[in-house]
Amino acid sequence: MNEQNPYQSPEAESYANAAATKDGAAPPELAIASNDSSPAVSTGNTVLPRHIAAILDNLIAMILGVMAAKAINEDLLAVQSLLFVATYLGYYFLFEGFISRTPGKLLTGVMVIQFDGGRCTWRQSLIRTCFRLLEVNPALLGAIPAALSIVLSRHHQRFGDKMARTVVVLSRRVRKQR
Repeated sequence: MNEQNPYQSPEAESYANAAATKDGAAPPELAIASNDSSPAVSTGNTVLPRHIAAILDNLIAMILGVMAAKAINEDLLAVQSLLFVATYLGYYFLFEGFISRTPGKLLTGVMVIQFDGGRCTWRQSLIRTCFRLLEVNPALLGAIPAALSIVLSRHHQRFGDKMARTVVVLSRRVRKQR
């Protein structure tokens, strides 16, 4: 364990130690590996809370989307559909952009952070939200791609997390680190 970052995995520390050379510079192949090695906070024990948060958030976002769509005249089905999708995706984008977590994540004690431990940025929130169209789309196998990616990936990341360079961690670990 690293004294400066007690939540850093031993793998990240071994990369850093292996990368050091006589002149202090890291060989290029090890420097790249050390940047991708591990997030600042462990992603362990987040699969179940993420699943529960996803169910809660999906329910809330669906209800908000239906309410927004119903506010439009029923003759305008295309407008209703667009408003539903915009509200549904906006829920995730706005909450993760403002506070790095959705209400479901807040209730289950997880949050979205950058690999260095910083808060999720608006750009990262946008990337995560856009990938939600592919990963959690009922017409494209539902949430199966996202679930498989979370369960099978090293840092429990869905594709949107990988592209945005974010991870979902237990928020109590982030508070202890800061």
